[in-house]
Amino acid sequence: MKKLLLLTTLLLSGFFANLSSHAGAASVNDFAINNFSADYVLTNEEAGGKLTTTEEVDLKYTANNHGILRAIPIDYKGWNTKIKIKSVQRDGANEPYSTYNENGNLVLKIGDPDKTITGNHFYKIIYEQRHVVNFEGDTPEFYWDVNGTEWQQPFGSINATVEIPSNATTDKEPKCFTGTFGSTDKNCVYESKDNQINFATLKPMGVGGNMSIAVDLKPGVFKKPGPADFLKDNIANILAASVGLIASIGIFILWLKKGKDHSGRGVIIPEYKPPKTITPGEFGLLADYKVDSRDITATLIDLAIRGYVRIHEEKKKIIFISNRKYKLELLKSNYDNLKTHEKKLLDALFSTKQASEIIEVKKINKVTMSKAVQEIRESLQKDLTDKYGYFEKDAKKLGTIMTVLGGILFVASFFLLFLPGLFFAALITAISLVQFGRLMPRRSHAGVEVYEKIQGLKMYMNTAEKDRLKMMQSVDRPYAEPAKTVELFEKLLPFAIAVGVEKSWAKQFEGILNEAPDWYSGTNYRTFNSAVFASSLSGVNSSFGSSYTSSSSSGGGGFSGGGGGGGGGGGW
Repeated sequence: MKKLLLLTTLLLSGFFANLSSHAGAASVNDFAINNFSADYVLTNEEAGGKLTTTEEVDLKYTANNHGILRAIPIDYKGWNTKIKIKSVQRDGANEPYSTYNENGNLVLKIGDPDKTITGNHFYKIIYEQRHVVNFEGDTPEFYWDVNGTEWQQPFGSINATVEIPSNATTDKEPKCFTGTFGSTDKNCVYESKDNQINFATLKPMGVGGNMSIAVDLKPGVFKKPGPADFLKDNIANILAASVGLIASIGIFILWLKKGKDHSGRGVIIPEYKPPKTITPGEFGLLADYKVDSRDITATLIDLAIRGYVRIHEEKKKIIFISNRKYKLELLKSNYDNLKTHEKKLLDALFSTKQASEIIEVKKINKVTMSKAVQEIRESLQKDLTDKYGYFEKDAKKLGTIMTVLGGILFVASFFLLFLPGLFFAALITAISLVQFGRLMPRRSHAGVEVYEKIQGLKMYMNTAEKDRLKMMQSVDRPYAEPAKTVELFEKLLPFAIAVGVEKSWAKQFEGILNEAPDWYSGTNYRTFNSAVFASSLSGVNSSFGSSYTSSSSSGGGGFSGGGGGGGGGGGW
């Protein structure tokens, strides 16, 4: 029993100790600021003015705190104020602090992480800034938020003193505003003497309460920052960014040498048959470096023409809307004579692999089909690179390395946001690596030769009758095309689909192609013509492509908080 009581006591002690620690952590912002005062010395030795600020914070902690956080806005009117911390003290002695950037502020984390304090304390912070004069109004103005609207503590009083060059004073009365952000209250007073103005609040400020001050300056005393000042302030960032531009130019030059296609004959002449041993899928990849829905559909049509598959079209008309549905029927179950990418396509389509199996295109498993398409891409790329030598291995490897490095650098660049120049340099270099890495794979000399033949075949299949007659009559380029037959149409149809000219190809067989082929059923033979058939084939491509592509990869002022400076703070 005693052991149980002891164990219970220990557990409860641990629980309340833990609860107490959490309560202490939650109360670090539960303190009051008795007085916040700021002394500003504004000089015209820098374009936009140079400001030396001395802030004194008299506060009382009601719990154990390490110290305070003081957030100072970094930019003003589009200019970086170049904050430079000169001194941080507590109760007359130097106090440890660290800084970090957050939400556009330089945050001072003042205090010792290994010690806590409580009760009354007095902090003194001295820092310098540039570009603090507002030139947007009719006359230059020093318009500044004293303590800022982002504190979570109440203020007993707020005071400020501004000292300006004697030749910068004007007859215009200074202004001050108090309250939370946007408030136009003027619960404050000022007193001017020579070139010094003193401001003070008339009543305590609650959470988010601030005092903003505005002093007009004589025109011509302060120089407005210009391009030269921007260059001076940002020379380090500009140089860093230039490194990114130079790197991008170097990456472009690398692509020109290692990734751009070799020069071919430069003259494309009509071709009447596809390159030997090339399938429609390989034809499409070699034509544009990618395997898309047209190439997969072209492979399917080619397999149908060769007797492996039959395509069934079912057309229903509901009032004025026609709806087409496509089904695929497996005719042969022996795939031994097919290439790898062709086998993978049939395997993904037909689960039983038994002749006479029929599937509806819209019911094809998208995940299975998407995986198969990725494998088909890899198989085609491997064959054209390793088997035929139409793509260069080294260029592909280099492209992969560049793409990976670009991705890593892109992620790493966001850790450099506080250094704009380096961030830009890293970002533009990363983008260049990825983009040119993707373009790096290139055709070999043999690949360029075959590519030009592909372009020649595309020219033949896409040439209108009137243009072909002109070419036939040309002495320089006789156009001795083969006779048009159904066999010729079917032989080149998959290749026409792969490069997107199937409609032009079908149109050339008007009057010759009078009935649907035996591998395609569903079109009424009485109304059959080549244009209708080409339209049906486009429907196959659209329907079949949608079965997997969705899952595949490839001046002035007038309210509290309207000026520069300010910011906020809290405890920790």
